[in-house]
Amino acid sequence: AKTIVSLKRLSGMKRNTNFKKTHTIDPSKIEFIGNKNFSRSELIRALPQDKNVSKDSLDDLIIAEYIDAGYVLAEIDTIYWKDDRLQVKINPGLVQDIKIQGNKITKYYVINREIKTKSGQIFNINKVISDVKRVYSTNYFKTVSYSIDREPQGKVNIIFQVEEKPFGFIRAGVNYNTEKSSSAFLSVGFDNFLGNGNLIDLYTHFGEKRKFGFSFKDDRIFDTNLNFSIDSYYQDDLSLDKGREWNLNSSLGIFDDRRLGVFSAITDCRISYLDEESRTIGLGVEGTFDSFDQFPYPKQGLFRKVSYKNFSTRIGSQYDFQNFYLKNNIFVTPLNNFTLSLNLLINLNSSKSDKVPSTRKLNQRPSNTFFGFHDNEVTGEDLFYFFPKLRIHLKEFSLNDPRKDLYFFAKSGIGDFGQINDIDKIWEVFRKSKKWGYSLGIEVSTIAGPVILSYEGRKNNNYWFFSIGYDF
Repeated sequence: AKTIVSLKRLSGMKRNTNFKKTHTIDPSKIEFIGNKNFSRSELIRALPQDKNVSKDSLDDLIIAEYIDAGYVLAEIDTIYWKDDRLQVKINPGLVQDIKIQGNKITKYYVINREIKTKSGQIFNINKVISDVKRVYSTNYFKTVSYSIDREPQGKVNIIFQVEEKPFGFIRAGVNYNTEKSSSAFLSVGFDNFLGNGNLIDLYTHFGEKRKFGFSFKDDRIFDTNLNFSIDSYYQDDLSLDKGREWNLNSSLGIFDDRRLGVFSAITDCRISYLDEESRTIGLGVEGTFDSFDQFPYPKQGLFRKVSYKNFSTRIGSQYDFQNFYLKNNIFVTPLNNFTLSLNLLINLNSSKSDKVPSTRKLNQRPSNTFFGFHDNEVTGEDLFYFFPKLRIHLKEFSLNDPRKDLYFFAKSGIGDFGQINDIDKIWEVFRKSKKWGYSLGIEVSTIAGPVILSYEGRKNNNYWFFSIGYDF
């Protein structure tokens, strides 16, 4: 702050000649003009109260008050005596216009909606830096920077300069682990379709479960906080006779940018062909909160996803039942390389007739749950699982190494699956230590996905687990 104040003094700010440098002033006789950011009492409090104030200290103290708050373009424009009162006119640095340059495809509104600084506001360096981060976080640009163009009367234009990334993409990956058959995926699409910030994706999965799908996602509908997504896919499970499904899922929600939460109304439609045709159609609500500091290896933050769906014959479903889902992950890093997490997963179905279709039941364990249990052992209508995890960062590899980081992890979980009708059954899981298990291992993050080697176990069952590639 002192350096900026000194530079402002050398820049030749206007001064009325009837105010001499050697003058001292009684703070009670100072009046401020143009101080939109602070009240008079706040600025007076910044001045020494037990003695008169010199001109230089007036410059330093008042402007430093603005600069410390991020208003780095503020300056004292004129100082003059009027009727035995010292008039101090402050130019706080008003923003006249916001300009965006370098965007050839991305629409202006897609960028501008991420910029919280607006015309008519006071320039604040902290706010502008946050604007740059928000624009960059859209992942549409290689670089994002800003510059300032000064205008008469102390006003400024802010110019955001962007360099766009290619918006078309082709993604591919493979996965192998000792619990499932090998699988692969291929995805082709655009993550900024026609410059409107929309994602369009055509994808296919190969393996025992074949999937062909299409998804569309709009995180921000025009300049609002509304979002919309639709995902439709056909899946064929080769391990089952007539194991075919057609799925359609959509959501319309609102994004709360103050708390990073998304609240949505959702639809879930699935037509399955197993022993006989099964049609389940549900409507519901969903909330997602995400404050992770990074992904896929967060050190701090909370992720929470909760949903409720009502499947009803009134809207075309063949079954009447409800589904409640909760996923909750909390990460903290008390020491530099030691990260602790608490993780909870609940998936419950309920029906007055006790008829929940088999296509809505578990047929294998979800990833990162029920350590010590093989995939085909975890089946049933409901699921409850809780596990703490310790992750230790052992090594960071060089930038040109396809490996990125090496971790050791230890996790132990407890839960139940099958049919969980009431809350007493959940407490019984802890009382009787039902389905307790553990997992110890190492994990290497690579450009092709994580490589995991672990030793998992439970009572009377222990085995090695190996996986390479992202789970999808």
